[in-house]
Amino acid sequence: MTMWFPRAVLVLAVAALAIAWSPERAQATLGVGVTNRSISINEELRPGDSCKLPEIGVANTGDEKAAYDLTFVNVPDPGRLDADPAWFIAEPSTVIVEPGRIKYATVSLEVPTDAKPGRYLGVVQVSAINQVPGGNPIVLAAGTKIFFTVAGTARTPAQVSGSPQAPAKDSGRPSTFLAVAGAVLGLLLLAILVIISKNLRLSISWGKHED
Repeated sequence: MTMWFPRAVLVLAVAALAIAWSPERAQATLGVGVTNRSISINEELRPGDSCKLPEIGVANTGDEKAAYDLTFVNVPDPGRLDADPAWFIAEPSTVIVEPGRIKYATVSLEVPTDAKPGRYLGVVQVSAINQVPGGNPIVLAAGTKIFFTVAGTARTPAQVSGSPQAPAKDSGRPSTFLAVAGAVLGLLLLAILVIISKNLRLSISWGKHED
């Protein structure tokens, strides 16, 4: 009896330790991050404009593969209007990322023709659901803020051509070319006039010597 009791305790302790460290009972962690916390569109947009934003990187900061959904939400910010989530489109809207890796998604912004003028804020939310055994699911999320301004009037047909983010501008090259070409032609004409005048002077001087 004296020898059996310590052995039983030892066996039970080893069994409990094996269960605690069993791979089936280990819980993986889930994490999420984004590569850019905010995006600012410097040029004013007009009602009816559309543009593509810089790519947003979705980072898996956990230790298991996870699926992340890209949605659009509003976050109150004094002095800014809430951008309608329907103005934004994510492609793809769901990304599956391996642990420690990053995948990128493209976000497009389409301003409706009836948009009010003002300074706007929209948020791209990247989220994943952590299913906790025996508990309520936990939503993990990170976000990228998008700042932009909408002008009061829509573009005219002449302004619509090209990207609204980079409207056509006069680069100055055609006018510079014409100026250089005009200067070269002027110099050529001047040289021709000088040669003609010298020839006339020579012919006149030769005529005087013959007389």
